[in-house]
Amino acid sequence: MKKIIYGFFTAIFMLAVNFYAAADGLNSVHTSNAIFVVAAGNQGNILFSNSSGSTWNKTTAGPVNFKSVFTIGTAVWYTSSAGKVYTSTTAINDITERTTGVTTSLNSIHFTSALNGFLCGDNGVVMKSADGGITWTSSATGISSVNLNSISFKDAMNGITVGDNGKVFVTTNGGALWTAETVNTTRDLLSAKYFPDGIGVSGEWGVVLFKPSGSSWEMPDMRINSDITGIDGDSFNDIHVCGGGGFIRNNINGNTEFLNFEKNPMLADLTDMVRFSGLGFAVSSKNNAVIRTTNGGTSWELPSGTTVSYSWVSKPGASGDFLGNNMALHPTDRNTIFIAFGNRVYRSNNKAESWSAVGNQVPSGNTPHSFL
Repeated sequence: MKKIIYGFFTAIFMLAVNFYAAADGLNSVHTSNAIFVVAAGNQGNILFSNSSGSTWNKTTAGPVNFKSVFTIGTAVWYTSSAGKVYTSTTAINDITERTTGVTTSLNSIHFTSALNGFLCGDNGVVMKSADGGITWTSSATGISSVNLNSISFKDAMNGITVGDNGKVFVTTNGGALWTAETVNTTRDLLSAKYFPDGIGVSGEWGVVLFKPSGSSWEMPDMRINSDITGIDGDSFNDIHVCGGGGFIRNNINGNTEFLNFEKNPMLADLTDMVRFSGLGFAVSSKNNAVIRTTNGGTSWELPSGTTVSYSWVSKPGASGDFLGNNMALHPTDRNTIFIAFGNRVYRSNNKAESWSAVGNQVPSGNTPHSFL
């Protein structure tokens, strides 16, 4: 019986800060001044720093799964999977639950000032607050019933929200009316950023869309099938993206295919990132640490006191002669793998948890070792 080994890892903290090791993961990170930084995730997990990410504090807000976090000045807003908004100051000791009137997952939040903000969520929910997130009213005129995953504004009037099945909506009047945009994909769109000089959108299966101001949508070939879960940057010509597999890429110096790569020291899948004047922060739902760059992405670092450990998981394989055999991934299904053992081809539909033979046996005397 051949066994296939996959490598996995987690970021863990050493003894001095080992209370971080019980990681609940982080779904979102934000800063509005590169001094106060906050990240939030499942089970009320919150990490925050008042030192530009040099040191971190941890707190827990109770049994709530935070989906996104946003901050301006001394105000912090959080959305959750259960239709609730939470507010606090940067002291993070005064987290208050706010009722929205919906129970659906609220996936993203963006404030244009200390008082005025927007959120989006499942089932076409878009809401607006004019009192700092205390109360919320619907602002979804023109939005179809689609799960919305991200919302972003460049100013009080101009915003974008994106969602499943390639849905993109923009507003030019502060959310009074949203207009559907036509883009060349039906993939789920996961993150959006409205830059002063254009719009960037990222999504599943390596989708990146960008639209310079006054121009049309473009979709570069990213040459990957991983989900791109985060997009941010200081300008339209300084866009950075991150996602599954732990990659970080950018389009600096006109590299429209984002072939500039930034090294992620945590190596885990990344769920979100934020940048501010050369500083950047990124988080993973699989680890309880925030990585940081202080030089525009040239290098990234783990927080002080962290390290990366590796472990291995053995997966069952099919029987037969496996010397020199290689695996082939399905071109459109990331869960499916093919491999040749002995005189048979085997397929796994669950990332090597189990295997089944497909097709006929190879004629006697022939032993395949690889295929395309």
